[in-house]
Amino acid sequence: MPIKIHNKVLLVLLACAAWAAFFLPFLTVAPNRMMTPKGEPLQWAQLSGLASMPGGVVVLAVALLMMAPFFSNKRLSAIVVLFMVSLLMLVCGEVVIQQANGRISGLSTIRVSFGAGFWLLILILWLMAMEAVRFLTGRGIYQSLLPFMVLLPLIHLMLSAHSVNLSLYKEYMANRQAFDSALFEHLEVAGITVFLSLLIGLPVGVLAFRRMRLRILLLNVLNVIQTIPSIALFAFLLAPLAWLASRFPWLADMGIHGVGIAPAVIALTLYSLLPVVRATVVGLQNVPPSAVDAAWGMGMDSLQVLYRVRARLALPVIVSGIRVAAVQAIGLTTVAALIGAGGFGAIMFRGLSSSSVDLIMLGVLPVLALTMCVDAFFKLVLAQFEVGAS
Repeated sequence: MPIKIHNKVLLVLLACAAWAAFFLPFLTVAPNRMMTPKGEPLQWAQLSGLASMPGGVVVLAVALLMMAPFFSNKRLSAIVVLFMVSLLMLVCGEVVIQQANGRISGLSTIRVSFGAGFWLLILILWLMAMEAVRFLTGRGIYQSLLPFMVLLPLIHLMLSAHSVNLSLYKEYMANRQAFDSALFEHLEVAGITVFLSLLIGLPVGVLAFRRMRLRILLLNVLNVIQTIPSIALFAFLLAPLAWLASRFPWLADMGIHGVGIAPAVIALTLYSLLPVVRATVVGLQNVPPSAVDAAWGMGMDSLQVLYRVRARLALPVIVSGIRVAAVQAIGLTTVAALIGAGGFGAIMFRGLSSSSVDLIMLGVLPVLALTMCVDAFFKLVLAQFEVGAS
């Protein structure tokens, strides 16, 4: 009887995970911060010496994960994948940290970092969890939380005392004050951007919904803005804002200059307007005509129909647009560091200039975490709309 594959995506991810585990370096070791690191493969023999679990449990977890694509019961397959992925993430982190601690052996100048194999394997395992959640339940709340719960054991291990010898932890301790400032600056720029995009985008979206000619012109202009590279848009704003600051001193007193937060917020707001305006227009257009007719029949005027009926029914679509704008703002704020806006982009560019991969990752990982958290938050909000609708 031929063996049937019930989840081909999971099987492909397993093949990619095996390639990353056996053929890519899991550690990079350098005598000091300035020298080029050399990659080392994962020492699988250390599985037998894990403090958290015996090696046989790890072998069993790998075997169950390899069999998951062949399970006919997709819910069972999803549960197995989620548990085994969480377990293997913890194992990978613990093995790599043990291997790193063994390499340091009392020499404080040695820099031991996670290699490409580790990061790629963690990414693939997380994609397996995302694939499994699709078959576990149809509710968005679980699709938002479960992939994060899979990462919790690994995050706990990374934040524990076992990881103090890793180069990433050393970079954090050496740049802790800069890290805290970058976090505040990144949230400040992204938060102001989202606020302004809502303040401008929602009324403009309503106006575009009511007037077709304006809608076509406005969406075309916003689409063109999306095609402009962010660095080019920053450059376009430097000269006008610098001239305004010199011409009107009170603008300079408010912090508006050719560089800094002002041009970054203006440019990012222009980028964020399209998803908000488009979602507002589409949401209002997709309101069922029967609901609008019922509102007219109840004696509502045009404004009451708009805000009491159309806006409420269009809210899930509008929230989806706000979700896109928020995620986009967090990502693009990284590039705004080039014009002095600060944020985690400043740490990343410092790492690039000094050829320090760990310093780059110190800027990349928080941006990734912020993006995932914001995306999960809006997924939870949208899931509540689905529960209320059902």
